[in-house]
Amino acid sequence: MRFILTLFFVASFLVTSAQIKSAKLQASGLTCAMCSRAVYKALMQIPSVDKIDVNIQSSTYSINFKKGVDVNPDDLSKAVMAAGFSISNLSLVCNFSSIAIENGTQVQLNNKTFHFLSLQKHLYNGDTQITLIDKSFLTPKEFKKYTQNNQLNCLQSGLKSDKVSREYHVTII
Repeated sequence: MRFILTLFFVASFLVTSAQIKSAKLQASGLTCAMCSRAVYKALMQIPSVDKIDVNIQSSTYSINFKKGVDVNPDDLSKAVMAAGFSISNLSLVCNFSSIAIENGTQVQLNNKTFHFLSLQKHLYNGDTQITLIDKSFLTPKEFKKYTQNNQLNCLQSGLKSDKVSREYHVTII
């Protein structure tokens, strides 16, 4: 029995060397070009950010990251909040190399844990867009949609079971 539990844990926690290549961030609360500029300037201060393309009409920011640099999604959230706004949607583009992901799979990516939810088993290969579903990356209404039928304590707090380490909850839409 102990062997089966160990095998299950190893199978559900994968380590990959894939890099986060880019992000698409939608900010909320922006009302003018000055608001958009404030968010842009805040995002450009993040060391991992290489280039940003802004769409003022949709309040979206297409962010390219520097190669080989650690990307921290919380840095994006903090920058947007420091500019006085919030994130209503954040998707990351990662390059996976033949990795099987299903509901509950945890993947180490850029030294961070990504916990996949609401997925059927599928083999991912190449550029894959993942959507963050933690509280600081969605509107309250969208966050409620993902947490309504999910009893994971880590989903509410963003912390692993050790209550110290950060865990990002994601899905693939």
